[in-house]
Amino acid sequence: MKSFGFIVLLFFVMQPARAELDTLWSQQIDLSSFQWVQSAIILQNGHTMVASAHNADAGIDLWRLNATGSQVWNGTVSFQGDYCTLLGMEQFEDGQIALVGVVTSDNDSLPSLSVLRINDVGAVQGEISFDLDIAYPENKAGICATRDNGLVLYTGMYDNSGSQSDLLIKFDSNGDTLWTASVSGQGGSQGACVQEFANGDLAVAGWLTTDAFTFDAFVARTTPTGSTVWMNDYPSPDIMRIMPQAIALDDDENIYVAGNEGFDFGIYWPWAYKLTSSGNYVWTLTGLDGEFFGISGIRPTDDGGATVCGSTASEVGPFTGRIYTLNSSGNSDHSAELSADGVDLRGMHNRGSAGLIFGTTFQSTDYAARLYRFGPGYIVNGIVRAQGTNEPLSGVRVEVVETGDFTITDEQGAYLLGTNQSEATLLITGPCIAPDSQSVELVLGGENVVDFTVGTPQYENNKTSVNIIGTFGRWERDTLTVQNDGDGLLQFTCETVEHTPTYGWLYVAPESGEIAAGASGEIVVSVLTNPEHPESEFFGEVIIHHNACPDTADEVGVYILALDSPDRPDLAESFVLYPAYPNPFNAVTRVAFDLPQTSHVSAKLYTIEGREAATLADDVFDAGVHSLLVDRAAFATGVYLLRVSAGSFVETQKLVLLK
Repeated sequence: MKSFGFIVLLFFVMQPARAELDTLWSQQIDLSSFQWVQSAIILQNGHTMVASAHNADAGIDLWRLNATGSQVWNGTVSFQGDYCTLLGMEQFEDGQIALVGVVTSDNDSLPSLSVLRINDVGAVQGEISFDLDIAYPENKAGICATRDNGLVLYTGMYDNSGSQSDLLIKFDSNGDTLWTASVSGQGGSQGACVQEFANGDLAVAGWLTTDAFTFDAFVARTTPTGSTVWMNDYPSPDIMRIMPQAIALDDDENIYVAGNEGFDFGIYWPWAYKLTSSGNYVWTLTGLDGEFFGISGIRPTDDGGATVCGSTASEVGPFTGRIYTLNSSGNSDHSAELSADGVDLRGMHNRGSAGLIFGTTFQSTDYAARLYRFGPGYIVNGIVRAQGTNEPLSGVRVEVVETGDFTITDEQGAYLLGTNQSEATLLITGPCIAPDSQSVELVLGGENVVDFTVGTPQYENNKTSVNIIGTFGRWERDTLTVQNDGDGLLQFTCETVEHTPTYGWLYVAPESGEIAAGASGEIVVSVLTNPEHPESEFFGEVIIHHNACPDTADEVGVYILALDSPDRPDLAESFVLYPAYPNPFNAVTRVAFDLPQTSHVSAKLYTIEGREAATLADDVFDAGVHSLLVDRAAFATGVYLLRVSAGSFVETQKLVLLK
């Protein structure tokens, strides 16, 4: 990746109407001539990613800044094509970053919609293109990441007849299309912005072209698959156009939508509404009458109001970027939080308690990215180390419990995190470590260093499989003993998987638990076979997920042979080796035996020539009924002899494997 650009970092605090609007930092990044910032987002770790498309090719310049605004790296990635219009950028839940653009080529082929996936250091992970004739007036499209590691794009497209309609698309983390939908269901519609509710529903906004060529705005809620739940229309005045540009949700899932209303020749005014999650009216923007600027971003505030940003139209003079606050009734007192000449504020990105306003500043041929990073106002940093070795731990999640703000430690075990909480609980979690937390009081503008030294648990299970000869209609149980010889708390959750049959015969208790360092715990596997089902062979798994390494999941096979023996005693009275079933076999066979007392059991498999083929058991078994599994995968077709000895008891039987 190439290096380029010049960066200026300006720390300042605006004079806001409420403390939440204090700016953490403002920054300016030099761009090439006639190059604009199309998108900027706050990443999961609190860093900022900025994207600017090239004018002469399909390249995208990228910058990543840390939580204090210092540049981490910059570089360039390219779409597969000759030119690209960047629609937007978002981060998947798994950490990948998606760049969505409309790509064209010099061969006059139709434009294609492309999703370019990169990691957080700019390395390309893949690109997928779709033959869709996307409509993107003023490069407008809404993009949001979804909680199921997907991505939703809301824009417009043209069909074969040239008719335009809004288009809602859901992608997975590989860039593949999951579904498409039209929310309005009407021609002449354009999608503009989208956000996700907690249950996976979507809030969207766009506009409809009327017969008089005006634009009527609409706001809608859809299901997680794009079906319309409700839709509100907002008719425009005569010869005017209403164009939503931004949408946001607050903690109560009220909907904030904003944009501009005005005329086709660049004279427009700010427009904004607040609605409940069911579409009921709360307030509309007032107090900015006569202000010739359009809103490009909106951010809910704790008092029920909002922060909005935007710019004056270039048709009525030089761009002037503005930021206003609206009170709980949607009213502004005309006093701008910021008014910056020569700045076109293109949008706002919200992530939890953090907000980012981005745009482009220019003078003659000098272009630069302009960024304003808002809250949280407290910065905490530290290092996470392993107990005992004192080695730094990378990949550990550090989270503020009260807000959900989090970051991930780097290769040196270091983290830097922002929050709006003066009193916070820091929680660290991750594979290979025991979770830990600290309650801290943070100093605004001061140095807040919180280090962690964490234990590392170990996981050891005494069994790789559970083999039971069971009786139809009666509970059968076996116990797994898990040992933690590490120096940290071992946490586990259990998952049962029934492969055949699948009517609910496999149970485990407890389903989750904790084992202290140096201690052990028991997990009881229970089966209850149903005599109404004819299957006598049962196969399933108990998967134990835990926080120890190197493997964080233990798969224990469960094999059951159910018999009609209601009078079978619980404890064996003598040593008995039961016939293998099935025999001959072509997959697996099971051999059961009774032990009258605790004994050392040796079970070996020999070829017919007398060569040892495998050891099936060489351990101490408790008194009771046990079974052994013979899997064909390890053996060739043929005749084998199974020899089982327990104390003075020795028996041999013949097994026939047919493949």
